Amino acid sequence: MPGGYDSYLASLRRTADHVVAARPEPQRLQSWMCKQFEITAQSAYDRWNSLRRAGFITAVDGVCFPSGTCRAWLSDDDPAPLIAELHSNIRLVGELLALLGVPLSINELLHSANKHYLDG
Repeated sequence: MPGGYDSYLASLRRTADHVVAARPEPQRLQSWMCKQFEITAQSAYDRWNSLRRAGFITAVDGVCFPSGTCRAWLSDDDPAPLIAELHSNIRLVGELLALLGVPLSINELLHSANKHYLDG
């Protein structure tokens, strides 16, 4: 997961292992996340949504599954494909770095990001 912080990978592994074992519905996965990580329902929803947007976990016919990339990582422990998956599904990280070629205030950066990447 983003940031290179080891506990993100540990949390992703716990979550993906649970998804493999339990094949939960999205709401049940979020409930499990609340209990396992001692977070609020809103935080669990936000994390589920982030995992879904990143392409690590998906729901098909109301059942959660890890992506092929996530399953491969569970088997071989190589995070490189996860990083590639993250960057292919969530834009703006590298794009923001490119915008930082010149000094910008937070508001200028936000305006430029919206203008160039979010059509608005």
